[in-house]
Amino acid sequence: MQESDVSRILETIETESFLHPTFIASGHGTVAEVLGATHEVQTLLDNKKVSLPLLRARYREQDPTMADGARLVYFVLFGLARERQMLGEIVSYLKRVQGLSTSKLMWPWHPFLHGVHALELITGGQVQAPDTRASAKQFDQFLTQVENWTRTHMDSPHQQQ
Repeated sequence: MQESDVSRILETIETESFLHPTFIASGHGTVAEVLGATHEVQTLLDNKKVSLPLLRARYREQDPTMADGARLVYFVLFGLARERQMLGEIVSYLKRVQGLSTSKLMWPWHPFLHGVHALELITGGQVQAPDTRASAKQFDQFLTQVENWTRTHMDSPHQQQ
């Protein structure tokens, strides 16, 4: 797989229509499962050596203006890839949007819960995500736990993947 192939796939996953197959879902877990099973996501995951550096760079470049749908797909990808290098960016986004209404944050097509789930996957489940009925304080505590986990698990280069 070449960089141009990855770029084409990233353009595809960033379109609004990429989420259309997930509209059958009733929860964020099903949305993530449907996305994770797509050919595009599987291709990126099967070619992590080429795709992850490009995914990271593109996410960081587009972060300030990225649409929710595209961010959701990136979070699913980062979680499935256990992409430790994106922990800080995911935490940063989650903190930025925490002030939104609970109903908006818990909507299956908002990136918030997908970011939370990605963090849980990246930590190998060592930091358990609160469920969707959790309070804002519980989500805040979760983010603090992820930051603490990062400090203790990301010190040496051999621990980064």
